[in-house]
Amino acid sequence: MRTALICGIFRNQTNSYNDVIRSVKMLGNNTGNLVFSGALHDQVDYVTDSWFDLEDYKNRKDIDSGIIPASNFLCSKYDTLDQIYDDIKDIPFPITLAGLGAQSETNATNPKEVVAILPDERKNVMRKIAERVKSVGVRGEFTAEVLDLIGVHNYRIIGCPSFYKWKSSRDIRFNSPSDVNVCFTVNMKRRSNYTVLKIGRRVGATWMMQGLDEHPELLQGVDNNEDLEVWVKRAFPLYDEDYHTVIDYIKTHGQMFLNLKEWKNFYIDNNITFSFGMRFHGNMMSFLSGVPTVWIGHDSRTRELIKTLHLPMIEYDDLENYKDIKSIMEKCNYSDMKNHYDALLQNYIEYLDENNISHNLLKK
Repeated sequence: MRTALICGIFRNQTNSYNDVIRSVKMLGNNTGNLVFSGALHDQVDYVTDSWFDLEDYKNRKDIDSGIIPASNFLCSKYDTLDQIYDDIKDIPFPITLAGLGAQSETNATNPKEVVAILPDERKNVMRKIAERVKSVGVRGEFTAEVLDLIGVHNYRIIGCPSFYKWKSSRDIRFNSPSDVNVCFTVNMKRRSNYTVLKIGRRVGATWMMQGLDEHPELLQGVDNNEDLEVWVKRAFPLYDEDYHTVIDYIKTHGQMFLNLKEWKNFYIDNNITFSFGMRFHGNMMSFLSGVPTVWIGHDSRTRELIKTLHLPMIEYDDLENYKDIKSIMEKCNYSDMKNHYDALLQNYIEYLDENNISHNLLKK
């Protein structure tokens, strides 16, 4: 089997780029995209891995299959899925999606409502993509129900490719968490980011940043944005201190990585002992680096991934009941995840195999 890994994420950026805004945009406006795309680069035995070879793929007779790292493409807001289909529709070999998610929105909080506002063209495109493959790899039950409702049934629930680091549950080991050298992630669209920041600040935790809405340009000394005060008051409406405290905290405790190796090394070099927060893939990076991690489930995308993979979670609505870092650390139990890991891994391998994706994962 000869496989094309069709990916538009640049893996080898460094943190030396002068224009951090340009660099993050090249990563799809979210550095977390590095995590799941990087996992597929490690797992798949591919003969080519560029999105920019699409014209060449149309004439390649030696490629049997393709795989695309997917995101929350099933939503009404973005036409990414439509664009993908337009790019790959004339490629002769089947191309599956790995980690496809449906996105709940303000006026669509359950699968039926998501389907109701999905454009007809997006539904048709999804059906056409699914018709050409054995199965589509989806994040969890929420996305699976959306697909069922639009008439797509050949899916397999796989969670996220980044989860499958270990060959067996016996290989999974973590040290006990502590309140020394902690890091956290936030989602700037959620009011609970105030609670996360407040708890993190008490222990001087590192703010692991992923998006432009966290103003990572502050890490490079660019602080002449006249809208920063407005941003802080909007993003942290319950914050009870001067807005400068947020800006100063980003400058002194913020980190953003544009390169997976540098990101992983940060946890090791700084002896990070615990991680918590709202960003699924930011937390996944600490988890993959051996750091005990707790996720905060704040929307359908994060919840379905966390539940599919049986990861430790605190519900968004319950977060205010956790007053300090130690109460959050108590949720850091991986027994359930370990009990399910081997079956989840085997299911993921079966997904790759049935789609003729060449890979290097252990097979039974």
